[in-house]
Order: sequence, then C-alpha cells, then structure tokens
Amino acid sequence: MAIGNKTTSDLAKSVLLKLGVIRAEGTPKSVDAEFVKNTYSLKFLELENDGLVYWEEALIPDLVFLSLVKIMSFECGPEFGIERDEGLLTDGIDSLRRIQTRKTTDEPVGIQNF
Repeated sequence: MAIGNKTTSDLAKSVLLKLGVIRAEGTPKSVDAEFVKNTYSLKFLELENDGLVYWEEALIPDLVFLSLVKIMSFECGPEFGIERDEGLLTDGIDSLRRIQTRKTTDEPVGIQNF
C-alpha cells in the first residue's frame, strides 16, 4: 500500500464533513475551508512546538491525517455551532504521540568512528 500525502484542502473538507457542515459529495464554502486551513496553520505551530510534527505543513502524511481531522474538528467545531468533544482532541493527540514515538525509535543510530 502506497503512503502519500494529503493537502490542507483535503483536511478542510474532511473536518467539515466530520462536523456535518457539508455532505460527502458537497463542496465546502471557501470561507469555511479557509477558516479550517488558517486554524490548522496555528495548530501546526503548536504541535510542532510540542515535538509532534515531522512533516511540512502543506503536505500531510496519510499516517497522521485522521488524527489531524479529529484535532481540527475539536478546534473548529465551535465556529460551526458544534460543541467541543474533548475525546476528539485526546484521541488525536495520543495518536500523534504514538506515531512520533515510533518514528523516533525507528530512526537509525549514527555511528562515529574515532
């Protein structure tokens, strides 16, 4: 199975779907999509500061995509009249931590010859 990347537009659409703002075949209003993207930019900086980011902001790995949808649904929900669900945030952050832990423990160790 090939692993790819999603875009911030993919993220915005998935978040708006999860929140029930649009239907599966629907197209997000540009103002709604931009709100999600702008919120993601700010959240990205926070996640990066917490050591949970290993990707470029605009190229979201498939591996973390669903975790980000949960986190961003939590962050953006109130803007669309949706009460925040702490479980979404907790699940998303915990998943990112597990992924980051696996990524750092799977990295090769450099050997220095003296």
